[in-house]
Amino acid sequence: MEKASITLTTTEAQRLIIIGQVSDGQRTATEAGTVLHLSERQVRRHVAAYRRDGAAGACSGAGRL
Repeated sequence: MEKASITLTTTEAQRLIIIGQVSDGQRTATEAGTVLHLSERQVRRHVAAYRRDGAAGACSGAGRL
Protein backbone atom coordinates (compact mmCIF):
# COMPACT_ATOMS: atom_id res chain seq x y z
CA MET A 1 0.00 0.00 0.00
CA GLU A 2 1.37 3.38 -1.00
CA LYS A 3 1.64 6.15 1.53
CA ALA A 4 -0.06 9.34 0.44
CA SER A 5 1.45 12.67 1.29
CA ILE A 6 -0.66 15.47 2.65
CA THR A 7 -0.04 19.19 2.81
CA LEU A 8 -1.03 20.92 6.02
CA THR A 9 -1.56 24.57 6.73
CA THR A 10 -0.03 25.94 9.92
CA THR A 11 -3.43 25.75 11.60
CA GLU A 12 -3.93 22.13 10.54
CA ALA A 13 -0.43 21.21 11.74
CA GLN A 14 -1.16 22.74 15.15
CA ARG A 15 -4.50 20.93 15.25
CA LEU A 16 -2.76 17.65 14.41
CA ILE A 17 -0.31 18.08 17.29
CA ILE A 18 -3.07 18.83 19.78
CA ILE A 19 -5.35 16.03 18.52
CA GLY A 20 -2.39 13.66 18.81
CA GLN A 21 -1.89 14.79 22.41
CA VAL A 22 -5.53 14.03 23.18
CA SER A 23 -5.22 10.65 21.50
CA ASP A 24 -2.12 9.88 23.60
CA GLY A 25 -3.81 11.01 26.83
CA GLN A 26 -1.52 14.00 27.33
CA ARG A 27 -4.38 16.50 27.06
CA THR A 28 -8.13 16.31 27.65
CA ALA A 29 -10.74 16.94 24.96
CA THR A 30 -11.95 19.92 26.99
CA GLU A 31 -8.47 21.47 27.08
CA ALA A 32 -8.00 20.84 23.37
CA GLY A 33 -11.39 22.37 22.61
CA THR A 34 -10.43 25.53 24.44
CA VAL A 35 -7.15 25.84 22.53
CA LEU A 36 -8.68 24.98 19.15
CA HIS A 37 -11.92 26.91 19.69
CA LEU A 38 -13.94 23.71 19.16
CA SER A 39 -16.55 21.95 21.25
CA GLU A 40 -15.56 18.86 23.21
CA ARG A 41 -17.72 16.79 20.85
CA GLN A 42 -15.91 18.15 17.80
CA VAL A 43 -12.56 17.33 19.41
CA ARG A 44 -13.71 13.77 20.10
CA ARG A 45 -14.77 13.42 16.45
CA HIS A 46 -11.36 14.69 15.27
CA VAL A 47 -9.61 12.25 17.63
CA ALA A 48 -11.71 9.36 16.31
CA ALA A 49 -10.87 10.33 12.72
CA TYR A 50 -7.19 10.68 13.66
CA ARG A 51 -7.16 7.20 15.18
CA ARG A 52 -8.99 5.76 12.17
CA ASP A 53 -7.26 7.64 9.31
CA GLY A 54 -4.06 9.06 10.79
CA ALA A 55 -2.96 12.60 10.02
CA ALA A 56 -5.41 12.93 7.12
CA GLY A 57 -8.26 12.32 9.56
CA ALA A 58 -7.32 15.36 11.64
CA CYS A 59 -7.35 17.69 8.62
CA SER A 60 -10.32 19.60 7.32
CA GLY A 61 -12.49 17.90 4.72
CA ALA A 62 -10.91 19.96 1.94
CA GLY A 63 -7.42 18.84 2.94
CA ARG A 64 -8.15 15.12 2.98
CA LEU A 65 -7.09 12.85 0.19
